[in-house]
Amino acid sequence: MLFNMIIKKKLILLMYLFLISCEEPKETYSSLFLANGDIIVASNVGDDAIALNPDNLDMKKITNLDRTSEKVSSSLWLRKAERLLLAIDGEDRIVSLDPINGEIDDFVTSTQLNGTLRGMAELSNENIIICESNNIERFTSKGLRVTSGWPLSINTPYQVFGLDNNRFGVCAGGSTDQIRIYDIDGNILAQDSGPNGHDARGCSVLEDGRIVVAWNGANDQVWIYSDDLSSGEPIVLSSEIGNLFASPSSLAISRDNTILVTDYTYHHIVEFTLAGELIKTMGVLHDPLNINVIK
Repeated sequence: MLFNMIIKKKLILLMYLFLISCEEPKETYSSLFLANGDIIVASNVGDDAIALNPDNLDMKKITNLDRTSEKVSSSLWLRKAERLLLAIDGEDRIVSLDPINGEIDDFVTSTQLNGTLRGMAELSNENIIICESNNIERFTSKGLRVTSGWPLSINTPYQVFGLDNNRFGVCAGGSTDQIRIYDIDGNILAQDSGPNGHDARGCSVLEDGRIVVAWNGANDQVWIYSDDLSSGEPIVLSSEIGNLFASPSSLAISRDNTILVTDYTYHHIVEFTLAGELIKTMGVLHDPLNINVIK
């Protein structure tokens, strides 16, 4: 009798496995496979985010959002966790994406995250900071909102980047028009206003600590600053390179230590050497909002 029961259980298990194998395949992003050096771009028109391979310029969509209410506004690669964070405007949340299979989990769903979401950065202690309409919010590595001394009020912040010792940099427009460095308590350590009448739209940090800023204005330009913003000089002027660089909207440093600037007018990425020499342009989605590199 015991033998018959064992046989019966095995038959049931085999039937269950057979039924599972016959299920209709579900749509997945199992072939996503984001890799080192991939360029992640969020667009104002396409709503979703794309990954651009810098070697062959192949593009692939990495999200599948409800276009009536959601838009990817920025991205951030978490090195230790090896996950990609995406800020979703409209639903005002931050999600975490698996770079291999594309599975998405909520990371932050705070009701306080209700402004226009822009750039994100990771601090030395793995806290996450994100730009909103007129402030900067801070969250722990578990997605919990930090309220003591935060949010940090700043007019129209566009992009942020992490520095050592939990410092971070912010580039802003509006009445601010500055690149700034803050400590973790929100104290300004250094700042520069750049060329007169220009918004600081994109900013990032080089491996040697120098800071790169894209200024948007009458003569769009890219500057490289010392690590404390005490000195800086332009390396690219739009007036010198023709119709390739008209409205910088964000900036990132590539895997190869080149400068990548998204252009809102010509809908592409412009790549420069650290000396300001033009390397190439890369066509992407219309009206690119934010750029980030996996590395």
